[in-house]
Amino acid sequence: MQYLIQQQLTIIWKQRLLVLSVAVIFLFLVFYSTVESMIQIWLRSETFTHGFLILPISLYLIWQNKKQLSAIEPVTQLLALPLIAMVTFGWLMASLVDVLVVQQWAFVTLLLLIVLLVMGWSVVKQILFPLLYLYFMVPFGEQFITPMMYMTADFVIAAIELTGIPIYSEGTFFTLPSGSWSVVEGCSGVRYLIASIALGTLYAYMTYSSYLKRSVFILASIITPIVANWIRAFIIVMLGHFSGMKLATGVDHLIYGWVFFGIVLFIMFWVGSYWRDDEVDNPITELTNLIKEKTSRFSLVVISGVLLISIGPFMDYKIKHNSLQSVAQTFEIKLIENPNWVKSETTSISWTPQYINPSAHYQTEYKDSSRSEVGLYLAYYAIQKQDAELINSQNIMIPQKHEVWNQMREEKQDITIHNHSETVLETHLSSAKDDILIWHWNVIAGKVIINSYEAKLIEALNKLSGDSQGEYAVVVYTRFEKNDLEASRKKLQAFVNGMIPDVTNSFNERFLKNK
Repeated sequence: MQYLIQQQLTIIWKQRLLVLSVAVIFLFLVFYSTVESMIQIWLRSETFTHGFLILPISLYLIWQNKKQLSAIEPVTQLLALPLIAMVTFGWLMASLVDVLVVQQWAFVTLLLLIVLLVMGWSVVKQILFPLLYLYFMVPFGEQFITPMMYMTADFVIAAIELTGIPIYSEGTFFTLPSGSWSVVEGCSGVRYLIASIALGTLYAYMTYSSYLKRSVFILASIITPIVANWIRAFIIVMLGHFSGMKLATGVDHLIYGWVFFGIVLFIMFWVGSYWRDDEVDNPITELTNLIKEKTSRFSLVVISGVLLISIGPFMDYKIKHNSLQSVAQTFEIKLIENPNWVKSETTSISWTPQYINPSAHYQTEYKDSSRSEVGLYLAYYAIQKQDAELINSQNIMIPQKHEVWNQMREEKQDITIHNHSETVLETHLSSAKDDILIWHWNVIAGKVIINSYEAKLIEALNKLSGDSQGEYAVVVYTRFEKNDLEASRKKLQAFVNGMIPDVTNSFNERFLKNK
């Protein structure tokens, strides 16, 4: 009897694997743009090169569970259908505003839900870790770069102060008697952290059977690279200082980093091996009967899942196509003349913020009756699309390692716009000759917004409702003395009071109403 059941189960498994393979191929084809975006990031970024290995590793881990899986009867899981609908809608919202990382998270989630739909919870439970490990395919973590840069800089500065070596610091920049240093993106330690978590999680799964031990080791794989990176940065600065800036200042800087990280990982895995659990064979459950799900029900459920998956990309295409058809292709920003602020004939501040591919941009310096000079930069985006969108990580005041300017700090600042208190971003840039104070914010659907997540949500809702409007960034800036910050803020506030109402009216009259 058991032999006959096993034979029937083998047939069921072959049928389900065939259907699952077709469904997965369909998923990859429908979401080809999302898959391609992940692969492109794996190719161009050393931080995420491990993405190529995640799927093969997951498939290998699933193959290791083949004996246990062979004794489980696959049964469709109806609960997966509403979950697929929700995740597909989430992908649509993210695609409308070109948030790649959310699209990628949604794609991997749909991959897991397809397995759940076709195979059922009992199968998913047996291979839950290999399935969840697929999330490491998503290039995620770059948002931690800035906070980790500051954490690393704070540690290095504090450690140097303990040595008694004279140091002057400002933000992530600091100067020793031997030379100047700065903590940039490559020094943040994010790439070490991501690699450590991916490897540490896999090591914990394969080495321990206890959930407590696994959790502790994964936590260690998070904390260890962060602390190790602080120590690495301090050692590099000390090597440069005591060698007269001859060591650890060029390519060897990076080599020391990866060698040090490799040693740290080896020590972490070596220490973790002392608590290794013996391999335990999971008991194989013997089936006494089969549910034998009806073919018609199975087909209906799978087809429903496929249709739900297809809705997202179809709606995305229709909405974006309609938006492109309704927007003109050329723009020019013309502001209403203001008698209190006159355009300057010369440029005194040689600086332009970095905004990628705006539909139109505008930059001019103004003077009032007291001869105060304030610059104004506007970047208008008629429609949001990949690499031409207002909310983009590349839209910044200066790129890393700018040849002239250094960003000393960026923080929130409350100012008055249109007689209302609004929160904007205040940035201090410094060069060898000048310091400039900058206030910048985004205007979306008539609202002043600096939070990227809030901005993307409003953009997506507007596109779904068909009420999408052009968006723009406002940047005002002036030269200032470090010991007279409040005077510079008053200068910028006076300019905002005098000019921003005209900027708003100009956009409302010439762009938003006449698109």
